[in-house]
Amino acid sequence: ASFGRQASVIFGATFLIGAAMEAFMIKTGFYDVATRKEAERRAMLQWEIEQATRVREAREQSEDAAAAEVAKENPFKRGIMDDAKVRLLQGIGLLPSTSTSSAQAAAKREKSREELVGALMKLRRRERAEGVQLDAEKADVKKQMKQLA
Repeated sequence: ASFGRQASVIFGATFLIGAAMEAFMIKTGFYDVATRKEAERRAMLQWEIEQATRVREAREQSEDAAAAEVAKENPFKRGIMDDAKVRLLQGIGLLPSTSTSSAQAAAKREKSREELVGALMKLRRRERAEGVQLDAEKADVKKQMKQLA
């Protein structure tokens, strides 16, 4: 038997085996399931991106509000003086000390909220990866998020 004849038999046999495998996967609905799972994965990824964007924008807004509050409370801290000079002047009583303002507290709450959103996303990823339901853990995180609001 020549090499050409052996190669054509091998190529033909592997082609028929591959075609049979493809036909089996089409008949059993493998591609429908794979397409649905990929769509779910992409939708979840898009939701996570949107959620992270919302959290980042909210954090930036709260940081801007905190900076505006500090600037209102202490006009010398608007960039004219550095922190060391401000602390020195506050220490000798020439400037009022700035305690934690409501804007700074809001910024801390937003950071905590961001951490909770991250924890919730990790739980959802774990659910998908392990194929388990973590409803109790997700409910705890959601309850903590409501308490922050």
